[in-house]
Amino acid sequence: MKEIEISVAELIEKIKFLKKLKTDKDVANYLEIAPNALNNFKRRNSTGAFLEKVIFIALNKDTILVNLSFDFLLNPNPVNLSKLDEKYFEAKKLSFSTKNEKKFENIIDEFIKDQKHLSPVCDILQTIKGQDLVHKFFEACSGKGERMLLVFYYFLKDLKKQNIDLKNVKKDFVKTLENFEIPDEYRKKHLFVFGEKDKKNLIKWANENLDEVACFEIINSTDKLIELIQEQLNFLNKITIK
Repeated sequence: MKEIEISVAELIEKIKFLKKLKTDKDVANYLEIAPNALNNFKRRNSTGAFLEKVIFIALNKDTILVNLSFDFLLNPNPVNLSKLDEKYFEAKKLSFSTKNEKKFENIIDEFIKDQKHLSPVCDILQTIKGQDLVHKFFEACSGKGERMLLVFYYFLKDLKKQNIDLKNVKKDFVKTLENFEIPDEYRKKHLFVFGEKDKKNLIKWANENLDEVACFEIINSTDKLIELIQEQLNFLNKITIK
């Protein structure tokens, strides 16, 4: 019989993924064992004994595991997952083997924290360009969405030099946007002209869509937002702004 190549630590991570659990304690509760028992399985790497417990739960409590997921649990190489999931498990496996699991978890925690801050702003950015692919394509060629993003891009570069009053963050943010002058050198770099009308559209959008929190996040995430806007722009504008 072929020896099982996967560790208890990896199995625990896969159960977290399948059952949307966050901590080892959650896994222990799911398997109906004490947290210190789970720690013992993990410390001793008692894969066979641990799998017996998982199989018991699968047969008596959660048939989705036995019906759908044992190939995934026992395969050392993730299967039927997105590339992002595969990369996660590969990185997690490396963190086990190099005894850098804590460092890996800290990187993930920082990434999640960072993305949670950016997520509302990314959603707001999407409202400028439109939701469906055809609409995006049209605006990237000639619509106001592309021009508004260009104004926003240059405004963000200028915003890094400004001091915003955090007591009245939205009011001061919009005022700074209203006072922003689009230099001619920026307009001349692009194939189509954008100007005051596009800035007015951006101001109107900001007034209607941004709240105090969103303005604060924009102010504190200018570098990342500049990168995000670069990705949203059409091919020619991406080249021109560099």
